[in-house]
Amino acid sequence: HFDFLAGLDGVEMVAAEGIKFAGVQSKAEAAWARIVALKAKLLRGCRETAPLLDQGHGPPIRNGRSIGTREVVFVFLVFFLSRVVIFSAMAVSPKFIAPVTAPGAQILDDPLPRRLFRWDAGWYLKVAKYGYSYNGNPRQQQNIAFFPLYPLTCRLCRAVTGISIGLCAVLLSNLAFLVGLAALYALITWEIGSDVARSATLLLAFFPTSFFFSTMYTESFFLAFSVLAYAAFRKQRFIQGGIWAGLASATRAPGILLFVPLLLEGFPCLKERRMWWRVIAAGLLAASGLG
Repeated sequence: HFDFLAGLDGVEMVAAEGIKFAGVQSKAEAAWARIVALKAKLLRGCRETAPLLDQGHGPPIRNGRSIGTREVVFVFLVFFLSRVVIFSAMAVSPKFIAPVTAPGAQILDDPLPRRLFRWDAGWYLKVAKYGYSYNGNPRQQQNIAFFPLYPLTCRLCRAVTGISIGLCAVLLSNLAFLVGLAALYALITWEIGSDVARSATLLLAFFPTSFFFSTMYTESFFLAFSVLAYAAFRKQRFIQGGIWAGLASATRAPGILLFVPLLLEGFPCLKERRMWWRVIAAGLLAASGLG
């Protein structure tokens, strides 16, 4: 029975905490009224809806809080301490587990990061050093299955800095992981609040398999590009989000799934003259990484 609210401009006043709809008595009815208000806002176009909803406890959803110096220090400390734990575990692990080096890791110029190169890291290393090759036999593993952005970035780093590709890979992966952590913290703070952002950052950084973010794997690049793309789409910065999504799809095939948040955020904007072309361009940019 709140459908009539969809046509009222006054529903936008629900943004202020403590404002109640006339005649709404229960929390369930108030929540339904807010959902209807949000739906009406989306149907009228792609204008910013924040902050239509509130959590009842803590900061409002999409509260637009900026990340200050304390938050930056927190993210950096989480990154640094988690890498200390991860690298310490790697240093002592050969005493308990027989070391297994990835095929191709023997070609490392520097033996220092060799323990970080396991499983598919050898394939990325070969692509970075020698490029792609295909012998025509579909029954054999081929390096053409691995997307080019990450190994080519490592190769570019080698050409610019002169350090080994192995060290370039470790440095680039860790730098991208730091960027991804910061972007994730900022996004969750903007969407939900800093308490949840801190918990999510800690869980991601200290999870045992987070060592993949520090080796020659694409996980750190994909994390950073995906979070940056999603955050841009949520803020309706479609061109920027399309660029990040294109980089994500050039890193890993699942990057194309960033079309989902693009469609959800961009579809209401297609009827606005100044926005529709940005949504289309974002889609083309997002798919460009697969080309």
